Amino acid sequence: MSGVLITRPNPAAQQTARDLQEMGFTPYSAPTLKIDPYDCTLPEASRYAALIFTSAQAIKHLMAHPQFSPTYLSLPALCVGDKTQSTAIKHGFTRARSASGNAHDLLDLIKRHHAENAPNLPYLYLRGKNTSQPLEEWMNAENIKNHSIIIYQATPTETLEQPIIQAIKDQKISYVLFFSGRSAESFVTLVKKHTLQNNLSHIKALSISNSVLGYVQELGWERTLHADTPDKQGLYDLLQRDNLKAL
Repeated sequence: MSGVLITRPNPAAQQTARDLQEMGFTPYSAPTLKIDPYDCTLPEASRYAALIFTSAQAIKHLMAHPQFSPTYLSLPALCVGDKTQSTAIKHGFTRARSASGNAHDLLDLIKRHHAENAPNLPYLYLRGKNTSQPLEEWMNAENIKNHSIIIYQATPTETLEQPIIQAIKDQKISYVLFFSGRSAESFVTLVKKHTLQNNLSHIKALSISNSVLGYVQELGWERTLHADTPDKQGLYDLLQRDNLKAL
């Protein structure tokens, strides 16, 4: 069975490991980020036309916030992708919509919602401390009033565990999966810290999108590939297709 290294944070990494086992792969978990709540004050939901989510993490941290109110669940939830929408629905949002894509697709969804509803109230964007795209600037350019609140932060992992380092050196890992630019960026830092640059020539880097792939291109991989669709299933499909070719 091919070994697959998972770089996404827990608890998502744990679910990915279970998925990979069911697909017949040997999972290795090395989360390169740690997700924590960010100290913030939640405003009253009635002040906003809709909520904007670019990650499922933002939804989970909203629900866990001590100032969370069920009135948030009555607002439209505009989500970047199907996974984020599914998380919103699971947590009780009854008006969740998915852009089924990336930040540009989400902006298009926001613009459509704005055109359909012409709200006087601003949109509330709940996000992580670091974002890959300037969504607020894009909304400002479209004259869409918005307010953003940082609700969680992703802290880079400081080291790789020794069993993971050894598995890379022993060529037990055939693939590394990257679900975000931040986790990919952190992985590159860790590879350099542990001087593993010359131990990747037998490994393929698979990423959720071409933009995420850009963070790891500098390393000496056997090959780099990105999913056809920017979601978990797209990455799984890519992994299974490539593994079949290698058999």
